[in-house]
Amino acid sequence: MPSSPLRLVRDRVTRAELAQVASQGFGDMVKAVVDVERRIMAVGGELHSDEEAMLLDEGSLQSDLWGINLYPGEHGEGFVEFDSMINVRPAQGNPSPDVIDAGRRARIRAHEEANTVRWTGAFARALELFDLTATDERWRGHRRREILRARELFCGLFYAVSPTSGDAQFLRKYFLHFAMAVRRFR
Repeated sequence: MPSSPLRLVRDRVTRAELAQVASQGFGDMVKAVVDVERRIMAVGGELHSDEEAMLLDEGSLQSDLWGINLYPGEHGEGFVEFDSMINVRPAQGNPSPDVIDAGRRARIRAHEEANTVRWTGAFARALELFDLTATDERWRGHRRREILRARELFCGLFYAVSPTSGDAQFLRKYFLHFAMAVRRFR
């Protein structure tokens, strides 16, 4: 199995980024370890112990670390699987690889839910800007088509079944030209 780079997630990670990490490793799944107290996560290891070691080096406490598997192509309950050998902790009341305690599961999910709320708001604002710009009468004809094309590519980056890293690079380059033009005419 090819190894994907370990990554520390302090703020948020998109499904597209997770899909890219998955494609470099297990295909449809990303191993992750969540620090439920510090609300950070490590992803991309071949084993959960790789991510566990990274978080311990970052100052996390062993008792706060829980291993999960993320499936970027799934939604709802199928997105997170609470199964890892690092979760076997009889002294903490967890005698199996599965996270048994519902409260712990909720704290692990809180990391993803906080990311989802922030991401959903930012995504909605971006679409609102596309839509407002497209309905502005100054942008008729080929300009409007270009704006709507960019909107479609932007949505595809986040909702495509298997987005490619080329899509993100294309959009970055695409919008860079506009940013440079705006700056030049200020």
